[in-house]
Amino acid sequence: MKLLLFLCFAGTFALFEATKVCGGNERFTGCGTACPLTCDNYDNPPKFCTLQCIIGCECQEGFVRNADGKCVLPRECPRCGLFDNRIIFSFTFISNEEESNCHDDPDGGMWYVK
Repeated sequence: MKLLLFLCFAGTFALFEATKVCGGNERFTGCGTACPLTCDNYDNPPKFCTLQCIIGCECQEGFVRNADGKCVLPRECPRCGLFDNRIIFSFTFISNEEESNCHDDPDGGMWYVK
């Protein structure tokens, strides 16, 4: 029985150690946030977040997670991304599938061409 417990503990420890390998611009943490900054929320971070420790890789300071799961500088995030549902612009319905028609305007905002 003690051997079985030891093997379970050793296996868990080995699995835990293996998860410490993180990607570029990431670091391993034993107690990270449940609400990490992403390309979608870095300019408007969540105001409320559950208090829990998330074990794993997190982006290093100054980096945010993009849609591909990589940690990038905020300036590398797409200006126009996927939206939760849809947007209405000039009485025209534009769906997520038409994201390729997304362009930046000279004033720094977003506009859409159909």
